[in-house]
Amino acid sequence: VEMPPIDFYSRLRHDLEGVMPTTGLVATTFFLSCPVDHLMLAGFTFFRTAYKTGYNDSIRTEADARRWAVSGGRHDPERERRLLRTRIADLRSKGRNVSLGPNVERHLYSE
Repeated sequence: VEMPPIDFYSRLRHDLEGVMPTTGLVATTFFLSCPVDHLMLAGFTFFRTAYKTGYNDSIRTEADARRWAVSGGRHDPERERRLLRTRIADLRSKGRNVSLGPNVERHLYSE
């Protein structure tokens, strides 16, 4: 696996209406674009959980995580969730097998 090409990143940023995609979204959409028989996505919560102690201790709550994500216009977790839901639905409608870990499923589809 290598870094996705800059045009991949640029298209993704365009699809997010100009905000920067998170590393998680870049990785997820890259693997969704790969011709694999089955893709399992796990480990993403879309800034709906606090970080592990020691990673970014200024983020202690779910609300802190969301505020940090959108501060300075860096990321937009809600746009990312909508984009990822759409891409997964599109692939599934074409017969692709995309599975989601329980936390990804819960945080991707809960309001």
